[in-house]
Amino acid sequence: MALSTRPLLLGALLLLGACEGDEPSTLLVDLRSDLTGGADFTGVRVELRNGVAPDVVVAESSDFVTGEDDLRAGLRIAEFGGLNAGTYALSLELVDAAGGVVVPRTVLVSLPASRTLAVTVLVAGACAGVDCPRLGDAASLTTCHAGECVEPGCQAETGCETCPPPGPCGAGPAPSDAGLAGLDATGPPGAFAWSTTEFGACSASCGEGEQTREVACVDDTGAEVPEANCADPRPDETMPCDAGSGSCGWGGYGGWGSCSAACDGNQTRSRSCDVPGHCSGDSSESRSCDGDACCDTAGSCTGWTMQSCCSCATGRRCEVRDCLLSDCRDRTESRNCITDCPCCR
Repeated sequence: MALSTRPLLLGALLLLGACEGDEPSTLLVDLRSDLTGGADFTGVRVELRNGVAPDVVVAESSDFVTGEDDLRAGLRIAEFGGLNAGTYALSLELVDAAGGVVVPRTVLVSLPASRTLAVTVLVAGACAGVDCPRLGDAASLTTCHAGECVEPGCQAETGCETCPPPGPCGAGPAPSDAGLAGLDATGPPGAFAWSTTEFGACSASCGEGEQTREVACVDDTGAEVPEANCADPRPDETMPCDAGSGSCGWGGYGGWGSCSAACDGNQTRSRSCDVPGHCSGDSSESRSCDGDACCDTAGSCTGWTMQSCCSCATGRRCEVRDCLLSDCRDRTESRNCITDCPCCR
């Protein structure tokens, strides 16, 4: 069944040390109970502590609960982001209108790196009024589960002997929890959730490719379990991507072609489109060039001749001659320029 959710008041976060390169993780906290919101209790206080240094409060949150909230199906009560991987002590207190604690519950959570982990905490009415540890109990039995004092780290995978009968650690409520009857030994519905990493880089450097991420079904401690335990649809492990711009599909240019003339010619070079649809622009480019035979020394030249009329644009006239350079450019040379230009008057 879907979880009820409402906006939450999130506490300030104090990040723990983590390995360089790990992305922050997010912890989602859900509550399931046979108690009735608004009647048996009116609010929930959540506190997240460093599992190694319990005196360090990492984050805290509080929320109101009403009779309209379906606690048997599950209620999202807190969301803590920006956390580093590690072990955390997650403490819940169901409180009444005066702020008094009705039922507390503490569990240890192992948060993986770079993931979103959903933890479902089961709080049974049988634990109301139970102070742990009881007289004669071991000092480590500090939290109540199904009416019995157990260790905070008591989970289905540990098989510890301090858990309440009839099942293994975290196996669900004992028969005395009549309000939560029907939960099987794999844990309560909602105690398992899909955990995903961020999508990786696109597999293509240009054009269509694929991004992938890790998907796993985990329990409320972050341990991976068989995927059959997760009732919700499995998140996609891959997604399509389109990398690069509209011109990223071009290959490199080839070499320049031969010059089209001995002097003052043109030459071109071309490139091929390696990724169709991503090759905007031209497939070739050109530039001016001189052939290997183009020379800069004079060949045969005509004799000098004074211009009969000067250029009125420059206001002068010169002696000029035409020179033909062998296998080269035609060139006109000038000398003895004068500014007497009667023809321009």
